[in-house]
Amino acid sequence: MEDKDLVKYNNVLNKLNMGKLEEKELELFFALCLELKNKETDEVFINITDFKNKYNMGRSNQRFEKYMEIVLEKFLETKMVIKTAKTLELGNFFRKFKLEFETNTLYVQLDNDYKFILNNLVEMYTQFSFKQYQELKSKYAKRLMPKLSQWNGTKKIEYKKNDLYEILGASESYKNDISSFNKRILKPATSELKKIFYNLKVKPIKNTNKSINSYLFTWNDKPKNIEDVEVIEEVKTLEISKKLKLLLDEAIKNEKLEILEKASVIEYLIKHYEENIIILGIKQILNSNITTKIKTRKYIVTVLDKLKEKENIKIVTKEEKKIETKKEIEEYKPKELIEINQEEWDKIYKTMLNEALEEFKKQGTTVNTAFIEQTIRIRMKATYKIKE
Repeated sequence: MEDKDLVKYNNVLNKLNMGKLEEKELELFFALCLELKNKETDEVFINITDFKNKYNMGRSNQRFEKYMEIVLEKFLETKMVIKTAKTLELGNFFRKFKLEFETNTLYVQLDNDYKFILNNLVEMYTQFSFKQYQELKSKYAKRLMPKLSQWNGTKKIEYKKNDLYEILGASESYKNDISSFNKRILKPATSELKKIFYNLKVKPIKNTNKSINSYLFTWNDKPKNIEDVEVIEEVKTLEISKKLKLLLDEAIKNEKLEILEKASVIEYLIKHYEENIIILGIKQILNSNITTKIKTRKYIVTVLDKLKEKENIKIVTKEEKKIETKKEIEEYKPKELIEINQEEWDKIYKTMLNEALEEFKKQGTTVNTAFIEQTIRIRMKATYKIKE
């Protein structure tokens, strides 16, 4: 990592609340930090054209100047909050900006009290590659990366729930909607950051009331035998109907069904079952009283297998009609049922029930017994009838 690409500052700067800054604003902020790094002064004059070219900020000078007017004002409103057991300090990292249009120059001045943040750093500092930072797409990843970089020595940091929301700039509405927070903010951000923080993992820490109290981030040193090259993975496209997509979006709002977020699970289901069976199965699971989180696809597969045997349906495509989101379904004639007496019925029912319950026990999945009993009765009625 070249020094000219290395953003480096005292850890105190991580006290600055950047939760309201957008992607490009964050890039501009740290680019200014690079310009001021180790200058032994609290002020610097920057040629705007050279600055844009150096940090790949592609705008015309006129547009860039207007953009700077808005963003620099935002920087001045961003407060440093340093709190200890005995004191509370509030201040502005940047003291003054001045755009000189005739000379195409930007004047930047730090608050003199904070000059130490970018100079003579020996310990207690944060550092990261500006190039890697620019490559991040999500504003949430860009807000989180500097905070994690501070703990690259221990590769472990736990944030209180409210502190993490503030770091990421998550709105109040997400505090009561953990599923949406995980799906739209935390997972996308950490997914991007895995290419920087090797084996990055996030673990929610729950309190005695089983509500999330904090989040633990851990990662590892990159193994020496892994070449430092960029690996480009083939991106698969999985096509599903709008109807199934809407149902899946609804299902994953239930934390017990978050397994349906995994593309590998959906890919498996699409490969092995007709879409109408998948839709019926997910609806049935949603309507049942599942008491524990489904951790593997086995439970879903069991439900779909039973529906597949019960429904006995096929997909038909009408000629000269393009079908995109709707499948035309035609029922087969019911197959002839096997006649058995009541005693035989009870024996088969008991055997099937015990086998099903034993299978779920092996999987470690807690299920609603009444639901399983009903499923088995439906399955049996599709095959047997009691002699009159």
